[in-house]
Amino acid sequence: MVRMKYKKGLSSNVIFLPYDKIEDSKRLSSFEIIMKYRNFNLLDTFSKGNLVGVKLYFGEDCDCNFIDPEFVSSTINMLRQRSVDPILCDTTNKYNNRFDNIYKHINTIRDNTDFTYDCSNVPFVMLDGVNGYSEVVRNTTQTTNYSEMATLSDHDQVYLAGELENMKGLIIFSRLTPHHRSGMQGAINNIGFGLASRKGKVRQHSVSKPQVDLDKCVLCGKCIYVCPVKAISIINKRIVIDGNKCIDCGKCVEYAYRGDISYQWNATQEHCQRTMASHALGVANMFSSKIIYCNFLTNFSNPNEKKGDTMNIGILFSKDPVAIDHASIELIKAYDKRLLPQMASRDVDYNIQLEYGEMIGLGTRQYKLTTIAY
Repeated sequence: MVRMKYKKGLSSNVIFLPYDKIEDSKRLSSFEIIMKYRNFNLLDTFSKGNLVGVKLYFGEDCDCNFIDPEFVSSTINMLRQRSVDPILCDTTNKYNNRFDNIYKHINTIRDNTDFTYDCSNVPFVMLDGVNGYSEVVRNTTQTTNYSEMATLSDHDQVYLAGELENMKGLIIFSRLTPHHRSGMQGAINNIGFGLASRKGKVRQHSVSKPQVDLDKCVLCGKCIYVCPVKAISIINKRIVIDGNKCIDCGKCVEYAYRGDISYQWNATQEHCQRTMASHALGVANMFSSKIIYCNFLTNFSNPNEKKGDTMNIGILFSKDPVAIDHASIELIKAYDKRLLPQMASRDVDYNIQLEYGEMIGLGTRQYKLTTIAY
């Protein structure tokens, strides 16, 4: 039985570093003070010799939506000063693109950011293996109120990146941006989707098994040989996938170079967000309190100025992914509601993940905000 980490009526601590109250030249030093300040118990979370993964979003092709490398480099240096062993880490994507394997992923990092070994002096590790198939399976307890769960049941088993088992802690850097299924990419998305194995990602985004495009299929048979559970066969000169045997590993999709086998990304936003929150709970349970979340409310397009001008609200810190995401939303609303479309999709209700995350014990929407400006 998984211990419920948060209980109703309690609030979580969220620290806010507002950019408009400090000089630009002092932002990094203020960030460092907050991370090191003993009363906040952030970097002191980790012990000497701990292997700590620094997880962040590295951006898609031609994407400039990443976090300023100086904050990551500073964090790495502060960890080293405590004799903690940091690594940069991420996982592959769920489909064939530049995040498909470690080689393509590193090329994207090189093209988009300064997060290279030469600048950070730490290795980059793909936590789900070089091709996304390294996996650890965990069980989660959704809630103690089973009547509530009657219509909300998703996956009691979650599929996470296998190398998480070798980590002793995590620091999660997230920049709030829209997402077509979860509504927003924040802390919950960054661990629930971002630290799932390939199978975990598929199960969050699809409710059907791989589909065969008979017009494209040439019966080469490669999918039959790569399927680890023998779920694929040729019947009446057609490739057939046995849905009862299929385990959603995605290997047949990877080897279908012509696109003759593919997933239907047909999960509803409710399914996606609830399953994503369940995977986030699986990660949180693996590390207990040894996860630090940092949400960056930065690089928004200024609605009052000409195109190209940006505005920054600040950085939030917490050990509760639900609280920090909820606080991020409320701060953006209070700052300028016109910025919301840059943080979350208008077509998706991002509150689903917050409500469900609170219900299953991932965190709480109740928080105490401490504003720090040095």
